[in-house]
Amino acid sequence: MVERDSLGIDIKYEAESVSGYKVVRPGEYVIHLRSFQGGFAFSDTTGICSPAYTILHPKEVLSYGFLREYFMSQKFIDSLRLVTYGIRDGKSISVEEWMKLKTYIPKSLKEQERIKEFLGMIDKRLTVQNKVIEDLKKLKAAIGERIIKLVQGKQISLGDILDERNEKSTENNQYEVLSSTVTGIYSQREYFNKDIASTNNSGYKIVHRGDIVLSPQNLWMGNINYNDCFEIGIVSPSYKVFSIRKAFDERYVAYLLKTKKALWEYSLVSEQGASIVRRNLNYESFLEISFQIPSYNKQKEVGKVITAVNSKLLLEQKLLFSLIRQKSYLLKSMFI
Repeated sequence: MVERDSLGIDIKYEAESVSGYKVVRPGEYVIHLRSFQGGFAFSDTTGICSPAYTILHPKEVLSYGFLREYFMSQKFIDSLRLVTYGIRDGKSISVEEWMKLKTYIPKSLKEQERIKEFLGMIDKRLTVQNKVIEDLKKLKAAIGERIIKLVQGKQISLGDILDERNEKSTENNQYEVLSSTVTGIYSQREYFNKDIASTNNSGYKIVHRGDIVLSPQNLWMGNINYNDCFEIGIVSPSYKVFSIRKAFDERYVAYLLKTKKALWEYSLVSEQGASIVRRNLNYESFLEISFQIPSYNKQKEVGKVITAVNSKLLLEQKLLFSLIRQKSYLLKSMFI
């Protein structure tokens, strides 16, 4: 790696089309500098793009694959924040100033390609790992749905199964901050690779191992989870936290709350709000949702089967997060 005064790329301002759209020619790059979503592409033909995009013209031969990794790195994202929102020495930094920031990029195209190929190997491993996880989720769903259909029992409402908890933290960072998502409950730091909670999280709701956590706005999408990974943690006050009554097997209830029937019921008790994605939960109606619950012993039998698949799933998810952190570390180390 050698220190450069810039990326070896110029911003292209000229050649806008009659319609106001920008003209892109072969060998140029198109990037959305006002977005952190990785909007970056190489053009091998002549065309036009929205004026919102910035066109970059390379002053030398650069590896597209390598540049793509650079523009996805935390180093780039951090510097991009300076361009869009950040303050440096009391002044906002301009796009032109950002383009001149020093970076470490190999001068050799061959070395750039080698790094790209190495990172590509990690990406392939991530793809395989995601596939393994998706297959396990399908297996878990298929086994569970089959067992649930065969089991007979009494109709019992959620209000008779769950007890709401309102225990709250009394100081900042008292416990690990957790995030409940459609796919599960995670350490916020590990899931987002950063802290995104409020500066002061005192007053957050406390979650114990074995509790149920749900998002009232996103319940209809399946954002309801059983905490079997963390001994104790805290979540935003916007979540609702429940304990499962002793008369019910926790693993059985945890699976029941993620079945297709449950998701359908959640959609019926969630009313459209100001946002298309977020819906307001009718809490009283939620507690009235009922399920056919078998005897406690039968619940435990079903719970054991689901737990076996779920344990494997959790291990594979931990491996996925480990690979993601590994790549993040490598990118950060390369572009210091």
